[in-house]
Formats: sequence, C-alpha cells, structure tokens
Amino acid sequence: MSTVWFTPATADTPEHCQKSMRTLLHAAGAATAFRRGDLVAIKVHVGETAKRPFLGRELAAVAAREAASAGAHPFFTDTCVLYKSRRDDAVNHVTLAHEHGYSIEEAGAPFIVADGLRGTDEELISVPACGPHPVAVAGMARRADFFVVLAHATGHLGTGFGGVMKSLGMGLSSRKGKLSMHSVSKPFIRKSTCIACGECAKWCPADAITVAAVASIDVAACTGCGECLAMCRVGAVGFDWKASSASLQERIADHALAVVSGRQDRFLHVSIALRVTKDCDCLDDPGPPLFPDIGILASQDPVAVDQATLDLIRDRTGRPLPAWSYPQIDPTHQLARGEAIGLGSRSYLLTTVA
Repeated sequence: MSTVWFTPATADTPEHCQKSMRTLLHAAGAATAFRRGDLVAIKVHVGETAKRPFLGRELAAVAAREAASAGAHPFFTDTCVLYKSRRDDAVNHVTLAHEHGYSIEEAGAPFIVADGLRGTDEELISVPACGPHPVAVAGMARRADFFVVLAHATGHLGTGFGGVMKSLGMGLSSRKGKLSMHSVSKPFIRKSTCIACGECAKWCPADAITVAAVASIDVAACTGCGECLAMCRVGAVGFDWKASSASLQERIADHALAVVSGRQDRFLHVSIALRVTKDCDCLDDPGPPLFPDIGILASQDPVAVDQATLDLIRDRTGRPLPAWSYPQIDPTHQLARGEAIGLGSRSYLLTTVA
C-alpha cells in the first residue's frame, strides 16, 4: 500500500496555496530526496497561446526553490506536441514558456524541452511487462537525476481523466511515442452534422482532412490525435470512445512505466486538484471549473496519487469525475493497467497534512 499525502487548498488564495505546496513537498520527503548537484526536472504544462493555464509559474516556482535550497539545479520541462501549436517545436515552446512566466527571472529556473528541437530526441526503452516492442520516451526523461511531476487534474476528451499518469506517459514521451499511443484512435465525420467550416482541417497536424461539401478524413494519414474533435464546435466529429479510449489509456500507462522504470524512487508525483476543468490545459479554453477546489496530493506512486485524486473528487462532490466531464469514458483503464504492469498500486493510505 502506497502513501499519498494530501493538503486541502484553494486557488482563490494564491499565497496560502503556495504555502500548502511547500508543506506538502516537505511531508512527501522532497527536501531530503533532492541531492546536491542533481539536475532536477520539474514537469509542467505551460499552456497554449491565448491564456496561461491554471498550473502557472507560482506553484512550479515553489518546487524549483525547494530543489535549489538543497543545492540541486532545477529546470522546468515538457515535450513537443503532435498537433499544430506553439508547443510543437522547441524554439516556440520555450518562447511561450517564457511568456507565461517559466523563466529564471520569474520562476527561478530555465525551461528546457525534453525531446529536442522537433520531438525526436528519444530513448527506446524495453519493458517486458509492456510487451515485446520498445517504448519511445523523451531523452531527457531518462537523463535527469530527479523528477517532480506537476499534473493539473482535469477531465480529458480521450482518457476521461488527465492526471499524473498522463503527464508521465503522454507528457514525457517523444513524438514517436505519442503517435504510437494515438494510432488506434481514429475519428469519423457525422456528415449530417458537418457544416464544412474547415476548422478541423485547419488544425489537423497530419493534413489528413479535406473539406468539400462536408469534411472527409484520410484514415491512413490520420494519427488519431483528437485535435479535430477538440476544435469542432458543432459535434460533427465522432470517436469510438469505448474501443479507442481503453487502448489509449493502457498505452499511456505503458509509456509511464518506461519513463520511471528502474528508478521510481527518483520521482515525486504531484496532483493539483484545483480549478478542475472538463478539458485539459492543451485547449485554449478548457472550460470553467467543474466544482469547488479540493487540494493538492503527492506520492512517489503515480497510480496511487491518481486513484486518490479520483476518489477525493467523488467523495467531496458526490459525483465521479466522468459524471462532470465525459460520462461515456471510463478513466480507470489506465489505473488498472498501471497496477497490472507494476507501475504502482491502487491501494493507498491517505495522510492529510496542514
């Protein structure tokens, strides 16, 4: 059984929220886990162009200060994305990160992209529990001395829940890894609903969509990234959620295990259940908060901390997360897969700290 530390917090009181983060990191043992001279990666999501995400520099800066005070050398990191975005190459990703405050001047550490200029700096990791084929993860994901994974807990259009495991598996995989995760998730167009506005084609990273009387998807070229689904505002894009989501979640768990394999004790996973939205921070508008803030959780076990986050959402709001966001998706496939392959345990002891 894994230990999960929890502190109640609300985003409406930023200074208290930062204090809560500091208290939680100390309770979870971060102060003694950081070693002098360590290169400490702090996994963040810097948001998209139109707005900063909730998980801004303030909470990330707390982790950076704690690492620096122990004599370690912290830096913020994330990987290139598949879809069209300022985060799809390292130059624009770093520029956007600085605009959103992830800089030495504002947050106390530099921002470095974990998978290189165009998402191809990777390591292929063989993990027997995940099958015969090696898993492609970001090169830096295996080279940093210590990782603090900061995950903003949200709903998600592909997995139902975006938490620590998604931040590990999807967020620290290379472009090849992301493509392999999405390869079974193929969208289709509801012709009776499509208005031929062209937004899906505009945002398709694979140029797999053409628009005439209605939109049409080239299934062979489609990567299954889900960008068309996110951008369509009339509901013309559909997915076979039952088939695609389960496979996507399982592949995320496999990639998460590849990232931490052999050095689980060099990771601390933090789940921030504040301003939980229907969609993840990859969207310019992930929507308003679904329910009142819950707090911040931390554990060395990524499965346990995600399970505890979902349990607290259910217990504190009276409804499970899918009832608030995507009721057609069961987000627990990733947890079951993670436990089955040895990534972590769904059984945990919740310890509240103030």
